[in-house]
Amino acid sequence: MSTKEIKSGQWLCKEGTVHRDYYYKLLKGEVSVHESDQLMARIEVQEGQRPRLIGVLSVLSGQHDPVGDTHKHTTSVTTDTDITCETIAIAPLKHSLREELDEDKRNEIEAIVKAISMRDKIKILQNKISQLPLPEKFEFSENISPEVSEVLHELQVLYDSTS
Repeated sequence: MSTKEIKSGQWLCKEGTVHRDYYYKLLKGEVSVHESDQLMARIEVQEGQRPRLIGVLSVLSGQHDPVGDTHKHTTSVTTDTDITCETIAIAPLKHSLREELDEDKRNEIEAIVKAISMRDKIKILQNKISQLPLPEKFEFSENISPEVSEVLHELQVLYDSTS
């Protein structure tokens, strides 16, 4: 474990890149978490507040490299301010999780991690939907061919069932 000072505007990790052998404990400063180029969260720790862990989900997510035990980052994290953080080795954490927790608790953790990941993906999709110029009601003219009318009617049924 070592303490680092990292300047504002730096990437701590980038989504999809191979995880290093450590994760971060944010002691002071602010970072932004992005997934699929969308802002998911801002994490800020002021002096005297409880530190926050950065990168721990990628350690727990189980997204392994097919030829090894390499994890990939599920999000990108950038520093919004100068930060102070500690780097913590992954290997001891993984060992402790295996040794200290029974299989039921490890399964609970896996389910929680999957739920967090799914929730984040839902947020991304909701944000994308909110940016579409969608009509309140999908309507179309009756002066069209039966084939086009049939397709648009089916589209209307599908659209109405999603709103």
